[in-house]
Amino acid sequence: MAVRDRQHVSLDLVLKSLPYSLQKLLIMVSYISMLIFTAVVIYGGVKFVARGSSQISSALEIPMHYVYIVLPLGGILIFAYLIKNFYEDVFARR
Repeated sequence: MAVRDRQHVSLDLVLKSLPYSLQKLLIMVSYISMLIFTAVVIYGGVKFVARGSSQISSALEIPMHYVYIVLPLGGILIFAYLIKNFYEDVFARR
């Protein structure tokens, strides 16, 4: 929700004091670093799902890959919103 609504933590005070071209560069670096982190979460989540296919939850007695599937799915949604916001913030605004 925070990524979709652009409510993630940022330092607007520093950003607003910079020239416009430097603002765009800083926004691009910020989005690229968030995209890399999200890709790592997706990759790790896929590995968890694969590992959890042979595990059974002791309390619920369901396969653990049903629990672990949340990691890559959430990561994919965050990645998609980051791409959308990146385009809007860097290329659509003049």
